[in-house]
Amino acid sequence: MPIQFRRGALIGLVLAVLVPSSAGAQDVTVRGSRLSPASRDEAAASSQIRGSALEGAGLSTPEVLRRETGVTVTETGGYGALSTAAIRGATAAQTSVFLAGLRLNDDLTGDADLSRVPLWMIGRIEVYRGAVPLEADPWGVGGAIFFDPRVPKRTEASAAATVGSFGTRALEGRVAIGDDRAAVLVGLRAAHAKNDYKFVDDRGTRFDTSDDVEKRRANSDVDDLDMWALGRFRLGERTRAVLTSNELTREQGVPGLAVAEAMATRSKTRRSLHGLELAHQCGEGCSFTGTAGYVRTSSAYDDPLLELAGGKRRSLLEGIRGEASSRLELRGGPFDGGLQLRLSREELTTSAFTLGRTEEVRRRDGARVAARGGVQSEVFGHATVMGSFERQGTSGGDADDTRTYGAVRFALTRPIGVGVASLNLGSYYRAPTLGELYGYSGVVRGNGALLPERGRMIDVGVRLTRLPSIRATSGKTLLRTELAGFLFARDATDLVAFRRSSLGYVTPYNLGSARAQGAELEMRAELWERATIGGGLTFFDGRDTSRTTGNDLLPFRPRFKSSLLAEARMDGPAWLGVKTTTLSCVHVYESSRYADPEGLIVIPAQATLDAALTIAFVGDHTSFDFRIRNLLDAQRFDTVGFVLPGRAFFATMEVFL
Repeated sequence: MPIQFRRGALIGLVLAVLVPSSAGAQDVTVRGSRLSPASRDEAAASSQIRGSALEGAGLSTPEVLRRETGVTVTETGGYGALSTAAIRGATAAQTSVFLAGLRLNDDLTGDADLSRVPLWMIGRIEVYRGAVPLEADPWGVGGAIFFDPRVPKRTEASAAATVGSFGTRALEGRVAIGDDRAAVLVGLRAAHAKNDYKFVDDRGTRFDTSDDVEKRRANSDVDDLDMWALGRFRLGERTRAVLTSNELTREQGVPGLAVAEAMATRSKTRRSLHGLELAHQCGEGCSFTGTAGYVRTSSAYDDPLLELAGGKRRSLLEGIRGEASSRLELRGGPFDGGLQLRLSREELTTSAFTLGRTEEVRRRDGARVAARGGVQSEVFGHATVMGSFERQGTSGGDADDTRTYGAVRFALTRPIGVGVASLNLGSYYRAPTLGELYGYSGVVRGNGALLPERGRMIDVGVRLTRLPSIRATSGKTLLRTELAGFLFARDATDLVAFRRSSLGYVTPYNLGSARAQGAELEMRAELWERATIGGGLTFFDGRDTSRTTGNDLLPFRPRFKSSLLAEARMDGPAWLGVKTTTLSCVHVYESSRYADPEGLIVIPAQATLDAALTIAFVGDHTSFDFRIRNLLDAQRFDTVGFVLPGRAFFATMEVFL
C-alpha cells in the first residue's frame, strides 16, 4: 500500500508556510542560549520555547514538541503513556534529551520518555536541529532537546487545579522564597487519569469492518506524584550555584496492544534526579562551569496472567547514572573557544522473579573530552571547529569491551544584511546502549557484537530576522515577519535495528547503511502587536541504502509534516473583571508512514486541531484556561497499534498569592 497524503494536509499547505508553531512571538527566540555569544548563530535552525507556550489545561510535553518543525513525536496511548521524540528523521535513541543538564536517554533502548518530563515545572525548552551545544553528550544525530526547570527570582506562591476528559484530575502548588541573591522553590503535583477513551476494535481484521465493535480502553489508568525542589544562590559577585532535585513516582496499567489487551498487567516507576551546577566568571571573557548529577530510575512490571508474553510474572529494571563535568569558555578579540571534560558511570540491574530472584548487573564507565575553537572575520563571518574524543568500557557479561569514539564538526555563519546564513557539516556517533548489548527481558536479547552507529551530516540554511516592518503613523508596529529555510542531509552506517527470531524473541543487529535528506521552511508574522501566526513545513526522505529490492523507505518517519499556530490577544472585557483574553489554535498534520521495514503496514495520515482560551483576571491573582484537544475528533494511531484519544476537554484554574 503506497504512502499517501490525506485531507488535512491542505490546511497545512495553505496556512503553515510559517516559525515553530509552538509559541507566540514572545515565546520563541532564535539561537539557543547554551551556545557561546560568538557561536549562537551557528544554531540558526534552533528555537526556544517558554512562557505561555508551556502553560495550559491538559497540555503535555509531547504535545508541545509535536508542534515543532523537524520534530517527530511517537505516542503509545493517553496521559502518562510512553512518548519519545526524534529530530530530522533520526531515531529517538539518536536524539539526546536533557533535563536540568542531566541526560534522560535511558540505558535500555536509548530513548527518553517525554511523558516523565514535568511540563508544569519547566521554564524553558531549547530545541536544536542540526548543530548542538558543546555539552550535548552524546552529540545528537539530528539534534538535541534541553529542558530547563523554572528558576525562582522572587517570593511567590501559586496553586492550580485541572479537570478534563477521560477522568483527568490534577492538583499542583508552588512556593518560592528569596531574592536575586538566594531563592528556593518547592513544587508538588498529584495527577490521575483513567484514560478510558473509546476506540474501534477491528478484532485483528483490519480490512473487514463487519465485526468491528466500539470499546473503551481498559487498564490504562495512571497516577503521578511529582516533587521538585530548586535552589539558586550567589556565592560572591562572580559565582553562582544552582541545585536541582526531583522525585517522581508513577503507577499505571499496561494495556498491551489494541487487538490483544492486557487486563491485569501493572507497572510502577520511580525516578530520583539530583544535580548541582557551579558557574564562575573567572575574568574578562572567561567563564567556568562545573556540574555533577545523579539519576536513579526503577521500573517494576507485574504480569500475573502472563499477558505480555514475556514469560515472567514480575520483573524489575533499575538504572543508575552518575556524572560530573567541567567546562571552560574563553573569548578574546576575534577568537573564542571552549573545553569540556566529562566522566560518567552507568549501571543497569535486571531482576526476574519466577521460582526465585535472578539478578544481572551491567556497568559502563565513560570519559569524554570535547573542544571548540572559533574565529570572527569580517569577510567570512564566524567559523567554528568542534571535536570530541570518548572512551567507554562496559562490563558484566559477554559484551565486555572497551571502545573509543570520536567526532568532529565545522560550522560557518555569515550575516547577510537582514539575517544570517549558516553551514554545518561533520561526523557523529552513537554507542550501543547497555540494553542493546546485554538485553533486558526474555523477549529482547542482547548482541555483544554490536558496532557503534556512525555517520556524516550537513545542513545549510538562512534565517531572516530583520525584515522591514510596517508601522503606523503613531509608531506602533502593524506587521513584523521572520522567515527561515533549511536543507539537510545525513548518511549513516551500522544503524542498530531489531529483528524477530523463529523462537519469538528479538535481537538487535547492525542494519548496514541509510541516508536521510529533507527541507524545512518556517515563518512567523506578528500583526498589530495583538495577533501572531506562525508555523512550519517539514519535507523528509529517508532510505535504507543497504536494501537492493523491495521497500527502502525508513519506517516510522512521516515524509511530510506541517504545523500552524494562530493566536490573538486582547484587553478585557473589563466589565467581567477580566484583564486579558487570549485565544489560540494549533493545527498539526503528519503524512502516513510505514510501520515495518517491508512496507506492508501503513500508519494512516493524521491531523489534529487544538483550541485554547486563556483568561487572566484583574489583579493578576487568578487565571482560567480552557482547552479542546483534537477538536475535530480525528482518529489517530501510534506505531504499535494503540488508538490514541479523540476529542478531549480540559480546564485549569490557577490562583497566585
